[in-house]
Formats: sequence, structure tokens, C-alpha cells
Amino acid sequence: MRHLRRTLGLVLCGLALGCSAGQPTSSGHPAVPSPATSAMAGGTLIVPSAAVATPSGPYNGVAIVRIDAQVFDAGGADVGYLGISASSVWAATIDGLVRIDPKTRVVQQIDHGAHFGIAVTANAVWTSDPDAGIVARFDPVSGTQTAHLEMIGYPESMAILDDSVWVAQHWRGSVTRIGEPSGTVIAQVEVGPAGRGGPHGVTATEDAVWVGVTNSKSVVRIDPATNGVVATIPTTASPCGGIAVQPRAVWISSCFDDQFVVRIDPSTNRNVAEIDVGGNNGGAMIVDGYPWFPVANRLVRIDPATNRVDRLVEFTNEPFEGYGSAVGFNAAWIGGFNGVVARVPIDALKD
Repeated sequence: MRHLRRTLGLVLCGLALGCSAGQPTSSGHPAVPSPATSAMAGGTLIVPSAAVATPSGPYNGVAIVRIDAQVFDAGGADVGYLGISASSVWAATIDGLVRIDPKTRVVQQIDHGAHFGIAVTANAVWTSDPDAGIVARFDPVSGTQTAHLEMIGYPESMAILDDSVWVAQHWRGSVTRIGEPSGTVIAQVEVGPAGRGGPHGVTATEDAVWVGVTNSKSVVRIDPATNGVVATIPTTASPCGGIAVQPRAVWISSCFDDQFVVRIDPSTNRNVAEIDVGGNNGGAMIVDGYPWFPVANRLVRIDPATNRVDRLVEFTNEPFEGYGSAVGFNAAWIGGFNGVVARVPIDALKD
């Protein structure tokens, strides 16, 4: 996996079932879907970004706002997910966990595991090393490791809420709930078949844990009060990437498997839309009430009222394979598989 993730464009092929959709063209840009109109598939609204590709991208005439974000080296290794603590930005990279000073952007190496998933609060930084089958807890102030747990199911993405950490076991077909800060296993929740391409993105709220299961093309909802699965929601697009939650929408990105974002209605547990965002997308974040997704060197916004792309911000003209994202310190932080992080001022993402 370490070798795969160092190869841009193939980074998640070893994790999911395939990478046939959204592959780069000879120009280096993601492939554009053929002309189409909105259509219903199994009750889900399939929303292409545009009927015709234009020089500005497949976004139906949406203007591209170009800014010069601060882009800096995160230690020379591919960046997975990111998190925010009280005083730092944290990045899980293939060469280790790093802490970033949000004011100076000085990067400090905390350890040297091949990290990918991360979950951060004011009191804890949890991160996963899938290759080694390890999740570990670090103190966000001292940077010292305070807990260590071996997992056999290829632990990937993570989410933390209150006294629990939820870990997607990518090859085991389950989500493991462990205690915070102890690291003891509380529950193992089966969400899909074992094998490659299983659970990946995960997030936790007070009433639901959401996980994307790639090899069954579904989004699973877990009740944290009972540790039981309450809904398994089919998708057409791959539900591989990061997840962002709003009161009326759960947004699931698709990694390097696809170029669609899935929208789930949490009140009905239905897949209500799959929206073309014009390229591969891994991170998901909410800014000012809107969901945003990193797509290469751009951030793409969806209007929840229309389920269509309505804003584009290009934050660098240099090659950038955006993936994980986090919001904090008046900025959006975007990690790249080329080993860099971009700091985008939050004001650039507001109307």
C-alpha cells in the first residue's frame, strides 16, 4: 500500500474494487462524463454537473474563482486525512503523523508510521496505520503516544465523538468502536462483507455513525446507543471517501473510484441524489452551510437547495491531488497526495 499511495491516481485502487471512473485524461484533468440530463435511478436523482464540457470544466457555466492559497510541504509524503485541535492542524501522512502550526505553517514530525486515518479533539489525536494494523492515541499538546491498539482488519478512516472512537476496518467488513482515552474495544459492528474494498469513510454524530462501504456499494447507518445497524442505503457511485453531515443531508465523497458525491437524507435514510463534481474527490467539509469537496486543485461547492455545483475556487495553478480536508483557524486545509497541504482562507469560500 505504501507504494500504491505514492503513485498519484492509483492511490486508492488497492483499497476499493476498482478505479475505472474519473481517471485522468491525457491533459491531466479528470475525464468528463458524456452529455446527460438529470435522471432517476432507483429513486435516486443522478445529477450531472453539465451537459457539455467547456474550457472552464464540466460545471455548466459556473465561474471559477482563482486565488493564491498558501501551499506548503507537509514532510514530503502523501497526505491522507486531516484534523484540527485547539492549537494545531494535524495530518496523517504516509511517512508519519505531523503537526502544523496554523500561524507559521511550520511542520513538526510526531512519529514515522504510515498513517492515513485521523480523528482529533482538543484532548486527543487518534490515527491509523493500516499497513501495520495499528491505531494509536497521541496527546495533542506534548505529541507523546498514550495508547496503542492492534487491529487485524486494516484500520482506515476514523471518527471520534465523546468517549468513543469509531474505526473503519477496511478488510474486515466492520466498524470497531473503541473507548477514549483507554483504547479498549467496546463493540464490533458488521457493516458489509469482509475483503478488500470494505468500509472506508466514517463520521459520528450524537444519533448516528455513518460509514461508506465500497464493496457493497452502500452507506450504512449505525445507532451509537445500541451499536446496531439501522439502515443500509444502496448507492450507484462509490461511497469511498470523507463524510460531512448537516441536519438535512449526509454528504459522502468517492475517493479515486468515482467523480460523484452521494447525498443521503438522514430523516428517511434514503439516497436522494448523486451529484457529479467533475473529478475524483476524497474530502468533505461544511463551510457557511454549504458542502465543499476537494477536486484536484479546486474546491467544489454544492448548493443543497438544488443539488448542483454552484461555486468553484481554484486555489493553486500547480499540480495538486486534493484529498483530505479540515476547517479551522479561519481556513480550510486541504491535503494532497503529492505531499503538500494548502491553506485556503475561509473568506474565499463565502459569498
